[in-house]
Amino acid sequence: MDAVLTAVLGGRARVTAVLAGDGGAEVRAVTGAAGEPLVVKTAPAGAAPDLLRAAHAQEAARRAGVPVPRTVAARVVDGTQVHVTEHVPGSRWSDVHPSVADATRRAVQDALVDVLARLRGVAPTRVSAPRVA
Repeated sequence: MDAVLTAVLGGRARVTAVLAGDGGAEVRAVTGAAGEPLVVKTAPAGAAPDLLRAAHAQEAARRAGVPVPRTVAARVVDGTQVHVTEHVPGSRWSDVHPSVADATRRAVQDALVDVLARLRGVAPTRVSAPRVA
């Protein structure tokens, strides 16, 4: 991982934590070369999940106004897919859902309706898999 991290973010980037992930990717919190908090997802090239396609889709969604982290880098290094995003502070919904008040739960559900409407505006051709050199 160190060689892949260095190739993408430079030698001053440091892993600060291993994060809970889903979908088969390894997920790490990283401090970038300038001290910025980042999230790095990795998976073997050619295996699920397709992190490069996910990065492309995430950027298309972001441009459409969906609140997702900005992609910093997405590429294949030494047989490893790498998707780096800015870190967005907060809590995972799955962690807080059981303890939130009904009013908060309704507010989140209303916000999700807005997000889904924005996602519908993303043209499928803008979400196709990027070419990898």
